Amino acid sequence: MNLQELVSVAEDGPWCGTKPSWHRPGPHPHPTAFASLNVLEKRPQQELVSPELVASMWQSIQLYQVGERLENLGVNISELGSTVTRAASAFFDDQCGSVPWSVILSWLLHNPPPPPPPWLQLVTDAVSTASIATKIGGDIGSQMLGGAQAIIKESLAGAPAAAG
Repeated sequence: MNLQELVSVAEDGPWCGTKPSWHRPGPHPHPTAFASLNVLEKRPQQELVSPELVASMWQSIQLYQVGERLENLGVNISELGSTVTRAASAFFDDQCGSVPWSVILSWLLHNPPPPPPPWLQLVTDAVSTASIATKIGGDIGSQMLGGAQAIIKESLAGAPAAAG
């Protein structure tokens, strides 16, 4: 599983508590049922759950989504969108790369996204500006697009330091 698949899960669900009303819970095995198979995590899950790591996961997801929006704008900015998605993947690998996927999926399903940090909000706003600029076109749109690109590049340069 990679960040792109995690983003897909974040966008599509399934979310906790959304089972159909006709669904009956099945029997759950006793917690020690799999102990002899060594499939249980060796260290407690609480060790792995830190607010910083959960925030990093959500920031990676949100940054990846912003990059996809840029890629979909086309024009001259789709290359920057690819750069943003690669930066999101690198940030995710750096911050959450050693965390097992089962723990990451649990975080995703049980922790709502925190408010974005200022650098990520600035990138999101710049992407919205770039989207408007592509619709405006002409000299004004070109100037807005150039400004948005500059803000995105500057924000990404300091993103890991600001988020870590």
